Amino acid sequence: MYIQHLTEDSYVTLLLKPVVQTPGDLAQLQAGDSVAWMKESYSIAVKNAYNLPPPDSNSHYILQPAYYDSNHDVVNLQLLRGGVRLAAFLNKTFAP
Repeated sequence: MYIQHLTEDSYVTLLLKPVVQTPGDLAQLQAGDSVAWMKESYSIAVKNAYNLPPPDSNSHYILQPAYYDSNHDVVNLQLLRGGVRLAAFLNKTFAP
């Protein structure tokens, strides 16, 4: 997914397009509570972000472009989920 030089609105539209096709999709993203969201995020992090290559001889991790490439879509999806869920939480919290 090419995201450089996009406006914020264009970036959000790009993120939403493949994931939110119907209002039901949006409702599904907003479903659950903060504990369920935390568990989901932790599981995704363990599976993807913490799946690091072995450290070098100085115990440093050198992340290759393949690591970034393999996690790029995961990060974008998590940003989308976080934004949608935060919006739902704020709407519920501040509803008249």
